[in-house]
Amino acid sequence: MRLKINVLGDDHGAVAVALLPYVKLPTAQSGLGNGKVEGGLILPISFSAPGGFTVIVMPEGDYLKDTADSGYHTAFDFLINVSHALDKRWTFYTEAFTTQSFQARDKPFYTLDEALTCALTANLQLDFGGNFSLNGVAPRAQLYAGLSQRF
Repeated sequence: MRLKINVLGDDHGAVAVALLPYVKLPTAQSGLGNGKVEGGLILPISFSAPGGFTVIVMPEGDYLKDTADSGYHTAFDFLINVSHALDKRWTFYTEAFTTQSFQARDKPFYTLDEALTCALTANLQLDFGGNFSLNGVAPRAQLYAGLSQRF
């Protein structure tokens, strides 16, 4: 569960800032997931850049279950995303992403992510993309396609 709290701006402003606190509840059947409550806070900041580009920076702090024992640890994610509309329907994104876990055995990972979206309606879009490891810790390549619906 997460809640989006707009702090500044909206969908059409030059700058937008939001707070997204979230909690993950253990709802999966036995053998799926880790069975623990986890949570964190995401701070997306979006601003218009020259030439029709949009830049998003998004720090995230997480409180996560340890993989080897019953404890918890903190983790920090950060991304920088640059997007540009190609026309009224198609938008291209490129993004640099990192996860830094403060669990002793975890190594940081870095990815370069590319995506293309196609707006089918004002609230429905197709997503195509890939995430590519920059340091060999994350999977070398993860390709995806999806359908996103805004409610």
